[in-house]
Amino acid sequence: MTALKMTADEALALADQWCAGLTMGADSKGWGAILLVLAEEVRRLREKENSADMCLEAVHSARQCLSDHFGGNLAFLDDDLIRGVVKMHEETERQAQEIAALRADARAYEYLLHCDYLAAKYYLPNLDEAACKAEVRARHAAAIDAARAKEPTNGN
Repeated sequence: MTALKMTADEALALADQWCAGLTMGADSKGWGAILLVLAEEVRRLREKENSADMCLEAVHSARQCLSDHFGGNLAFLDDDLIRGVVKMHEETERQAQEIAALRADARAYEYLLHCDYLAAKYYLPNLDEAACKAEVRARHAAAIDAARAKEPTNGN
């Protein structure tokens, strides 16, 4: 908290609003570029801090679990176990990012599917939206299945 009565989250939100729609190149200078760089760095550092906190929480949880089951103070866990916990955390993060990317792809596909329907509806005003989209999805699925069938498999 600074002398200003504004939180960092409020400042980040304002930075997003102020920089929305600005066009900048890689060599851009000025307040907008500075604001964007600083906002992204704050977000990156927060994400890194949250990730480190989650790793520490996972290690603490593993220690507590082992202590509950085997008794005693297990303050010094085996390094391999700790690395395993951290690796599991990193894999979980990677999977969460992959899921987010897949969801974004699904939204983009649904948008394109809707555009396809609108284009067809222009020529066929009585076209049923659900039936049209189902037919296009079926054609896409068949094309994907056909392409997969042509792909070489391991050992072939």
